[in-house]
Amino acid sequence: MNRVISVADESGGKVVTLGRVLQGEGNNLFAVTSVHLTPYEKSWIVTGATDPNSYMSISSPAPGSTIITPVTVTGPGFGQDEGIQLDIRDATSDTSYGSTHFTTGNGIEQWSEGISFNRPSTPIGVLVAVDSSNADGGPARIVAQQVLFSPAQPNQPPPYFYAVKNDRITKFASRTGQEIQYLTAPQPGGGISDPQLSGTDIYYIQAAGTCANALMKVPASADGSAAGESVASPDNGYLITAFAVAGPYVTTVQTACDPARSPQARLVTQANGGGDIISFNSLPPEIVGDPSWNLVPEAGGPPALDAFLRTGNGGYIARYAYSENQTPTNACPGLDVNSGLPQALEVDANGDLWVALQTGSSMDVVRCGAKGKPKTEFAIPGQDQPADIDVTSDGSAVLLTDNNGKIWRWDGSGNPTPLSPSLPLTHVTW
Repeated sequence: MNRVISVADESGGKVVTLGRVLQGEGNNLFAVTSVHLTPYEKSWIVTGATDPNSYMSISSPAPGSTIITPVTVTGPGFGQDEGIQLDIRDATSDTSYGSTHFTTGNGIEQWSEGISFNRPSTPIGVLVAVDSSNADGGPARIVAQQVLFSPAQPNQPPPYFYAVKNDRITKFASRTGQEIQYLTAPQPGGGISDPQLSGTDIYYIQAAGTCANALMKVPASADGSAAGESVASPDNGYLITAFAVAGPYVTTVQTACDPARSPQARLVTQANGGGDIISFNSLPPEIVGDPSWNLVPEAGGPPALDAFLRTGNGGYIARYAYSENQTPTNACPGLDVNSGLPQALEVDANGDLWVALQTGSSMDVVRCGAKGKPKTEFAIPGQDQPADIDVTSDGSAVLLTDNNGKIWRWDGSGNPTPLSPSLPLTHVTW
């Protein structure tokens, strides 16, 4: 807004209407928002903002309401093809905790949109709605109101994460990245890799010689003497190269040791005494990195497995519905892999998909919600390539590693914190 159009008195305060020149209004000055002010000592406090033309408004939540994630925001429909950006922000800084974009108008009586947001670090926030002009993309209407967060507390990531040190599953401190204790005993031949915590157990791949390995697990409470329990083994001639475990679903990506063997790879799932096999006769297409189970079914459908399916120079996040053996759907259709190549992913307990992208100038972590709309949560500048990503079940904290073994912890807002383990860690879990 670059013009003050009017200043008016209202009960106990002032209303300042701001505007700008809109191309769609014949290059005339157009009122965009009315900012409501109340006096406080020798200054003024902004208490909210409304649409001076009375088209756009927020029906719920009410101003000053306490909200939790996800929150549903509603308002009356208006206009034609109105593109509205909803944003949940901190009240005293420019921090955004979550946002979404949708279209209303065309006879819609009331719009309703859900927003998932990260755990806030302060108790007071602002819900902002911006309607963009179809003529020039700038703001045409702005509405804002105060909200309260519950619980209002700083981020508290899990105290521990797990990784591999000296070919043993090891517990580390999340605050610093320093090792605490071993969980498994040394194994002949070593070769432990890719730890993943599911429930109270840590799953990992254990090498067993030439073209032989197994999926193992050990309790997270183990004391360092455990040998591990076998969970799944590949068929003869195949190696387990990636896996995903969630509840009763155990999935292994099995890749042929002999390039002449057919199929070249298999996606094998065991669940509740049954199973499912998807074959890849040749590579590509192939699954890159670990897949992840999404146990929040869409429209009452079955649980699904999300994985980055590389199709050559491109690819997409494929969603395989369990036991349906159908062509996978795109789990995040708004994600442009030409702007960043997915290298690792994970789905949280809310069904949100988190993807670590290699862009060439940064590592970007993108969250894709239930409607497939990607949002960059944080980025780490540089030419590093993501190796692994692990997300807490509520999506409030993230661990990210690169192929050089550097590790970062993100606590739901702001910049990620680099950790300082005594050795490189490429795969981590918490």
